[in-house]
Amino acid sequence: MPYREVIKNFELVRSMIRDFYVYGFKRDTSDVRILGKSKRSDSDERHRIESWLGDYLNYHVDDAGKSYFLSIDSRNGEHNPLFKAWKTSSFTDVDIVMHFFLLDILANSSIEISFKEIVDELSEYIDCDESTVRKKLKEYEQEGIVRKNIKGKVAYYSRSNWELDTIADSAGERFDDILDFYSEVAPIGVVGSFIMDKIPDKGDSSFSFKHHYITHTVDSDVLLTLMECIHSKKVVKIKRYRHKFGDTNEGELVPLRLYCSSSSGRQYVMCMNVLSKKIEPLRVDYVLSTKAGEVCSEYDSYKDILNSVEKNIWGISMGNMRTVNHVTFTVEYSDTEKYILQRLYREKRGGNVTVIDDNHARFDIDVFDPVEMFPWVRTFICRITSVDFGDDRINQRFIDDIRKMEAMYE
Repeated sequence: MPYREVIKNFELVRSMIRDFYVYGFKRDTSDVRILGKSKRSDSDERHRIESWLGDYLNYHVDDAGKSYFLSIDSRNGEHNPLFKAWKTSSFTDVDIVMHFFLLDILANSSIEISFKEIVDELSEYIDCDESTVRKKLKEYEQEGIVRKNIKGKVAYYSRSNWELDTIADSAGERFDDILDFYSEVAPIGVVGSFIMDKIPDKGDSSFSFKHHYITHTVDSDVLLTLMECIHSKKVVKIKRYRHKFGDTNEGELVPLRLYCSSSSGRQYVMCMNVLSKKIEPLRVDYVLSTKAGEVCSEYDSYKDILNSVEKNIWGISMGNMRTVNHVTFTVEYSDTEKYILQRLYREKRGGNVTVIDDNHARFDIDVFDPVEMFPWVRTFICRITSVDFGDDRINQRFIDDIRKMEAMYE
């Protein structure tokens, strides 16, 4: 049976899921407090989270104590269990009763009911004041559940034709697989999961994944605000954790474009720093809170700047946005290893591949930060005949890395 109490602070949920179950930084015996909470409060919050993830938790015990971790086989086609975190809301007994009565009173979308009539009818069932009802109706209006119509000085309300209802009616026939796939792979995929919940008898997922990046689900609220600011060309006010300094800071950024890593699933938003006027990557899982600001009058010019430099970005590092290094390397492959050439074409991003002869190909690209390419270039290490990162210091660093790796096997 699910734990009765619900979590009100999602920043705490996000922190605990990562620290206890994803990265395993904290254990049962840890004395570290999270967000200033007491150890007892931390324990209570963990019990709530474990009520959602109980079927997916495993643990091991060592001298440092018991360490829990998520254990999910994505090949089994299971839905992302972290969606449950977003489907738990904070409410009181009066809240939930009022919810059902209000929707029952407004069930007929073709009839408008005055605010006074709604309050009078509710008072027959529960004790509530007008301000509480007004706040609840305003909340539903913002969510698109009800419509408000002012006639003179009187407010009338009616049930909206909610878009999810229309989708759900047809989803069973046409959109099951589309929604299923979207919810598991797309940013803010939890939206697809909410829609899927309205489909009767939807069954198990039809998909399995070799690489299934589920932990970024807990950043959906942050990412939603950032995407809304991109859509409306607004500044976003953020509070974020700075890993390099071990502290937090606040500032204003103009979000421009979302980047998702194909190797780790990590999400970044390319932003223009309002103060420095430089483009910088914002790591989404380091963001603690977001708030939409004013419309940015220079948004289109910032976007043009990103478009102009994007061809020189290998990953997310911008360097100083002035110095571009020409990176080139040549690989050798046998007659039976044409897949090496296919890899170069498939993974070249903004680079160019030139076939030298039947067994040699050269890759060329101009980038701001050649060091970002090290992990990819190393995957061709036994086939590279020459390599140049456009800077003697970077070349030496690459060679030193290879020698250190070689020393590990001696």
